[in-house]
Amino acid sequence: LLLFTNALAYQGHIALSRRRKFGKLVLHSTRQQQSDTTLWPVQLCVFAQMIGEGIAISSLPMHMTLLGASPAACGLAVSSFSVAQLVCCPLLVEASERLGRVTVLRICLLGATIANLGIAASSTAVTISFCRFISGAFAASVPVAQAAVTDDDYNTTTSTPLALGRLSATSQ
Repeated sequence: LLLFTNALAYQGHIALSRRRKFGKLVLHSTRQQQSDTTLWPVQLCVFAQMIGEGIAISSLPMHMTLLGASPAACGLAVSSFSVAQLVCCPLLVEASERLGRVTVLRICLLGATIANLGIAASSTAVTISFCRFISGAFAASVPVAQAAVTDDDYNTTTSTPLALGRLSATSQ
């Protein structure tokens, strides 16, 4: 096994370094280290948006009930988020091709933050539904993040299935 991995390292397929971990010799890929540092900003952006959505969806019915909203209005506010994602997803991916993936991810994170602050500050069910729609439009950036990790820039430092798996785990 050691000869095989050294042969791969010699051929340039994998750069390996040796480390001691708990008394055992461990082969560690420097390619894996590079993929972690390349993928972290995208993962953090998706994670921040999913945390915001998790907080909003868990407190939304209570917030709207305190404002005197009907169950139908609560359902409208919850579903407007998903409708906005459905509509805006192709638009954001197309915009990310023109403007750049990182730029669109930053804009989406800022927009989702402002929309969630609008939900917290709103005093009527209509404004909550509107802010939820805006929040859903900006949360459609998960496919932009998936497109970012499958771009050629990321393929040089990481394997695409691993990166997509990590991004999917982050967005759950």
